Amino acid sequence: MAISSNISITQNSQNIANNKSNITVRVQVTTTGESYNGYSKPGTCTIDGTSYNFSHNIPYQATTTIFEKTLDVAHDSNGEKTVYASFSFQTGISAGTITGSTSKKLTTIPRTSEVSLSKKNFNIGETITIYTNRKSASFTHTAVIKFNGQTVRTQTGIDASYSCNTNELFAKIPNQNQANGTVELTTYSGGTRIGTSTVNFTGYVVNSDPVFNNFDCEDTNTVTKTLTGNNQKYIRKYSILKVTITSANKMTTKNSATPKYYNIVVGNKIEKLDYSTSEISKTINNMDDNTVTVFAVDSRGNQKDKTKALDIVEYSETVLQSVKIERKEGVGETVLISL
Repeated sequence: MAISSNISITQNSQNIANNKSNITVRVQVTTTGESYNGYSKPGTCTIDGTSYNFSHNIPYQATTTIFEKTLDVAHDSNGEKTVYASFSFQTGISAGTITGSTSKKLTTIPRTSEVSLSKKNFNIGETITIYTNRKSASFTHTAVIKFNGQTVRTQTGIDASYSCNTNELFAKIPNQNQANGTVELTTYSGGTRIGTSTVNFTGYVVNSDPVFNNFDCEDTNTVTKTLTGNNQKYIRKYSILKVTITSANKMTTKNSATPKYYNIVVGNKIEKLDYSTSEISKTINNMDDNTVTVFAVDSRGNQKDKTKALDIVEYSETVLQSVKIERKEGVGETVLISL
């Protein structure tokens, strides 16, 4: 009599949340010839390290399943799994004890959620949405938002998505107008940590120029003021322009920036004036332009300017065209000077 055997593993289904697959292991024998054994004989089948005892007879000229078991097997933490199975069976006939083994690599179960953002480049202050793209509806997540190397927020218990306003990012970059950040998303199945995925983003500061609307100016040259009779009239190249920024007119900044300084521009002359909460002023000698502009500059380098027109009095210096000096009548003591 001849006997052949076969052991097979069939993958039936998967439980993504529990990281398990349902499989069936089946052992079959086929007999040919005249001999058979109508009495049950013992055997053992080992599946994924666990042994199961069974007994079966060998019918005449037939293919018979002598062992079959359906069970769940757990995948590794990364979602991969290879199942090993083997058997040993005492036939009770001339073939004696027969054995066989097999293995099957199961379909990998996706585990870690792949985080994504509604926008990877956005203006700070906008609302963005974090999508978990989770592999199971039972998965929950913790998101750690970092910006400019600093942790901004840690949000737990996220399901499919989470939306948040980004205003709090302003405080992390008081001295720059953009920076990079990350969202680190950790996936949990119940209390078990599965893995972490990360997405990068860039945040930009917009609409954050300082507020600055007014300043005072006057001529402080006593000579030119006497000539014009008005400290709001300026004689070109002679008046001394004084620019004053009162505490009431000082710049105010936006979105976590700090005030830094003012630039005063008159023609090709530029004077810097450090910021102060109290009244401050700067003088510019020999001013030679029709306007004065003050730029208020914050810690990010953003600026707001205010320009005022000046009432200029044009002044032309006396020019001596010719000089003639001669003695009266050529030899006299009197000298005649003609201009």
